[in-house]
Amino acid sequence: MSNWIQNFENFEDDPLLEEDEDDFEERTGLDSILWVIDCSPQMLSSFEDEHSFFETAISCVIKSLQNKIICSDSDLIGVLFYGTKKKQNAFGHENVYLLYDLDVPDVDRILKLETYQNNSDSFLDELGTSEKYAFSDVLWTISSVFSSVTKKLASKRVFLVTNQDNPDQDDIKKLRSSKTRAKDLKDLEISIDLFAMEDAQKPFNYDLFFKEIISEEEGISKSVSAISKFEQFEQKVRSKQVKKRTAFKIPFVIHEGLQISVLGYNLLIDQKKGLPVNLESKTNLQVKTTTKYMCEDTAQYLLPTDIKYFYEYGGERVVFTKEELVGLKNFGDPSLVLLGFKPFSALKMQQNIKHPSFIYPNELDVAGSSSFFAHLLDRMLYLERVAICRLIPRKNSAPRLVALYPDNGEKTEENVDSDAFYGFHVIYLPFADDRRSVIDFKLPESKKLFFNIYFYLDLLLRILVSEQHIESAKKIVKKVGLKKIDPSYFFNPSLQTHFANLQALALKRSIKEDVEDKTLPKTESIHQRAGELIKIHNEFCKSNLVEAEEEARPEKKKKIEVSHDISDANFEILAKEGLLSSLTVPELSTFLKKIGKKAASKKKADVIEAIVKHFGF
Repeated sequence: MSNWIQNFENFEDDPLLEEDEDDFEERTGLDSILWVIDCSPQMLSSFEDEHSFFETAISCVIKSLQNKIICSDSDLIGVLFYGTKKKQNAFGHENVYLLYDLDVPDVDRILKLETYQNNSDSFLDELGTSEKYAFSDVLWTISSVFSSVTKKLASKRVFLVTNQDNPDQDDIKKLRSSKTRAKDLKDLEISIDLFAMEDAQKPFNYDLFFKEIISEEEGISKSVSAISKFEQFEQKVRSKQVKKRTAFKIPFVIHEGLQISVLGYNLLIDQKKGLPVNLESKTNLQVKTTTKYMCEDTAQYLLPTDIKYFYEYGGERVVFTKEELVGLKNFGDPSLVLLGFKPFSALKMQQNIKHPSFIYPNELDVAGSSSFFAHLLDRMLYLERVAICRLIPRKNSAPRLVALYPDNGEKTEENVDSDAFYGFHVIYLPFADDRRSVIDFKLPESKKLFFNIYFYLDLLLRILVSEQHIESAKKIVKKVGLKKIDPSYFFNPSLQTHFANLQALALKRSIKEDVEDKTLPKTESIHQRAGELIKIHNEFCKSNLVEAEEEARPEKKKKIEVSHDISDANFEILAKEGLLSSLTVPELSTFLKKIGKKAASKKKADVIEAIVKHFGF
């Protein structure tokens, strides 16, 4: 038997309860992407500089595989060519070649695609290119590829890359067949993301064909302009590749007998390095750790039902079974229960203790969820209210109090630079023991200087820095300051170095020593914008510094006039904190003369002592 108290805090890590986590992973499923690339002769023409449309598409497929193999190696990815002379597919369709079925990414696939990218002649020799194909056959093959997957899929997406805006060439029969196959894909919940490529000579026209094939909710209206630059293509692929997975799918209980269904998402989370795993030295396969319990008396392996938990009470052991322990951890079925409403002003910034989630109506599970959800959100916005709810996102999860903050998806001055969504932000509220009281303690006198350093610096700057210095610095800041900053442009250099090294090891290549760190200042750009201003500012500060040094030289017996008027209050603060030594002797002597006091001598220490005695410190 094991002590229940010792195991309760690490309940979710108990090896006897691993099936709960596996069950959640099974319900979420895997992400799957099928790259469908047009290989007709037009795709082999020049796209940008010396690269063809086909080579650009292959380059992005390679980067997609590299990203998946490092960040999400359990997801499935495949590659389908059409417009080839050779054929390879389940139905024997002409000019359709399934290069890679949906499977986990591996190094061999990347190396094979790199040969096509670096040498298009090898592709032409192996597969060839042709304009004779039926687009309906392509859609039919896509359906068969996804239907052959036995694993549960959370998403089924097709990345279609082409520069042909009318593949069926106005053939009514072919167009009708393509529409039918496209509808079948939609019924199977297979979405198509179109990456339309164009050049200056031939703009891409969506209305000719793809407007009839791909519905607006799948992305046509969201990507009106076609891709004419390699950087744009890469950026669009990168944004489409990240699939927002459902964090939870639960009922939203409004009242007894009234509930709708909602989906929960995590819009923003920290990206972290993957944990290291153990490998078998001979086969290089991952080693799976298993735990078995053995009875000390009989040396027999114990089954999960043989293991009991206990809690000591009154000198006796109260024994729990595994099922009873699971029941103690269970606070109810996963749900979001409405408790009441509060005004916007009741929600404080400091109450946000973790990254928020986001909920959206799930019309598939409960009909009418979208309508009720929309009316509730609109009324809460009108009345400026947040909803207070109890959230249990998954089985065996502890309940949390949350606030639902409505968002109608409109752009405002506060979120103009970010993505706006229609739904509720789920803000996790703290419990009473989450709040921490600040301990009132007094710092030693020797430590106060460090905790008040900003106050002292501000005080000294106000005394010693002239208006000319400030105005000169303002001009520089105005020149180099950015009006708009996109956080997505700045990647974590540590993570990028880590991923680049993993890719190099996987592909058996030399490790990159340096990865571009976009957080570092662009010195060349700063020099172009404000180089002259910085030079003038430095000369101005340098000249003032030289003048100050010359004034402080003891060999010059000239009378020095103090240019800064330091008030009695500031002198008192400096004397109290022991900072009078930061001032010059002329400044100290002028103040001493002003208050009608005399020092024992003209030495700085004697002058400071006289001022300190004046204030009674």
